[in-house]
Amino acid sequence: MTLPALKKSYPMKRDDKILLVPVVKGILLIPVEAIIRIEASSNYSKVFCKDQSLPIVVAKVLRCFEDKLPQHLFAGVHRTHLVNKMYMVSIKNNNILLESGMQISISRRKMKKCFADF
Repeated sequence: MTLPALKKSYPMKRDDKILLVPVVKGILLIPVEAIIRIEASSNYSKVFCKDQSLPIVVAKVLRCFEDKLPQHLFAGVHRTHLVNKMYMVSIKNNNILLESGMQISISRRKMKKCFADF
């Protein structure tokens, strides 16, 4: 089945629990709860998942993921980062600490919204 045919048969909605991610070898089905964060890198995005040591590189911009992922679970804390709120440990000194130990800076523009959400 081709990607356009698959997209028509399974339209992505904000409340879906599985994210369809096109990769070189086909399409990956990733549970939304397994996504820790998504990092933008030009016209590509790196999807960091719970049980994987290396990120999944996808030829999609971050805005595409923002539109597909549920807003109550994911926060855009920077123009280059979407973070799953379930994996956040603390916010300190304008940085978010994740369970993995990764620190992500919060942009000044998104600071108020970020603090209001948490």
